[in-house]
Amino acid sequence: MDEGLIASVFLLALLSTLSADYKGSRRHLQGFSQLIQFYEQRRTVRVTSGTSTFSTDSYALVMILWRMAIRMEYHVAFYDHGQGPPIFPMNDTSQERTQIEWILQIINKSIPNGINWALASFALDDLMNRAGHLSHRLNEDGVDIINRSLQVHELIEEHQSWTRRPIINQFMIETLSLPPDNTINPSLMHSTPISFLHYPSVQIPNHLFATLLIRHFMIGIYLSLIGDPRPGPISRTRFQYAVDICRYFVTLYGDPPRQRNDMVLRPVDNCMAIITAGFTFQEDAYPQEFEYCTRTLAAIAQETGFASLMDVVEILKATHRKQGNQADWAREFQLKIESPSPGSRWAAPAPHLGPYVDPVSNLV
Repeated sequence: MDEGLIASVFLLALLSTLSADYKGSRRHLQGFSQLIQFYEQRRTVRVTSGTSTFSTDSYALVMILWRMAIRMEYHVAFYDHGQGPPIFPMNDTSQERTQIEWILQIINKSIPNGINWALASFALDDLMNRAGHLSHRLNEDGVDIINRSLQVHELIEEHQSWTRRPIINQFMIETLSLPPDNTINPSLMHSTPISFLHYPSVQIPNHLFATLLIRHFMIGIYLSLIGDPRPGPISRTRFQYAVDICRYFVTLYGDPPRQRNDMVLRPVDNCMAIITAGFTFQEDAYPQEFEYCTRTLAAIAQETGFASLMDVVEILKATHRKQGNQADWAREFQLKIESPSPGSRWAAPAPHLGPYVDPVSNLV
């Protein structure tokens, strides 16, 4: 058992996810998690005894795959709902300092504050992982509504505290202090203005900051779904998160979204955020906002070959129309996978990486 075997199992999980074989991906991720645990145990013993055969560079590569697998798992869980508890154990911020050593081995030293950007990204993944554990525990244990609210509120407070990280807070302050910009950005030339419908446009001082912020908004919607699983603008906060996802998405990628050579600016990496916004904008109450989400997902599917998004569009529409089934919206995904219609795209492989790929990989 070595780094090559770990990488091979990760790639099998990746291939299954790209092919929309989410059950297969989950099985591979379970095997990957077991390999990682064994790898860490054996490495600890050999490092302690001074006979380690693991090179520093190889160890850092395995750790990057581990971080990407955590991201992949919660996307797989979104499409393959209710298949069991999260695969990877929970991490919290008290453990992140231990990651700096291996990050330093492979990060591009020319990127300012690269380590802090990486840790901020990993913190979002860890928060989503803990939210998955909480969601499963609440569903299994039948926790009463008061205790459910208290436990969800703890994660909501942690979610809010993420914006107080120095690297994030710095750019949030810069964004708020920027004057209104009515000029045309030559790197985002499109036939329509760079704004989301009639909502105020945003200026972005840093692309990586904006991509992380979109994920932050997405997690906010996910946490609200744990507290109240009905789709639609259940609260003002959930609605604001959905609006902000779309505002930043339009500013980053244009409307319609376009692929670019910049690995940080790939719209497919943030399409899950657009899906959560689509759950929030009820079709009959916010037709323009909802239409933007479905139109954008269709454009990403056409641009990237991630054809399963076309089925997601239909599922979003069905979810809002089935008022009596609002409390079990994720079942729509299950029914689509288990009973594919003729010509279904769920089995169509995508030639590009799916939405779970971490833009921080571009820091390496």
